[in-house]
Amino acid sequence: MGGLLPLLSGGDRRSIGRANEVAERVCAQPELAKELADALTHDSDVVRMRAADALEKVAASDAAAVRPFRGRLVSLATRTGQQELRWHLAQILPRLGLTAAERTRLVPVLRAWLADDSRIVQANALEALVVLALEDAALRPDVEKLVRARAKDGPPSLQARARRLARRLEMKD
Repeated sequence: MGGLLPLLSGGDRRSIGRANEVAERVCAQPELAKELADALTHDSDVVRMRAADALEKVAASDAAAVRPFRGRLVSLATRTGQQELRWHLAQILPRLGLTAAERTRLVPVLRAWLADDSRIVQANALEALVVLALEDAALRPDVEKLVRARAKDGPPSLQARARRLARRLEMKD
């Protein structure tokens, strides 16, 4: 790992460190996206967390720079237990124009994340499912049921997110 790793290292998980700087650098030099994607499997949970944060910012700005790694990212989603990776992967993956096979593999993962201990993971997983359902009509009935259930039950923050997502799906109560 070359020039990005030192910018992602140090400190603890309470800080994003220099993740914004890394994201800006990768946006300016998309060829660095591979190095950032590689950092998602680094030994350090701090490096993984910051790499995921930076990669999410890159994907929001330039999804094409991240798209070549979507298969690796879907695979990582199926096996990671780190909450920060989960919440960022839930934000990244729907932006990448997933294939039908990748969606098929990812949907059960996102559904499982709806029971995660982290409300951020839960909220981002629900939003990711909505985005995928907007792209794939076959997913829509099941996702609408999930959104309705979350809008009626659960922590107030998730109920509010589900109500916003229902509007995005143009659902009627």
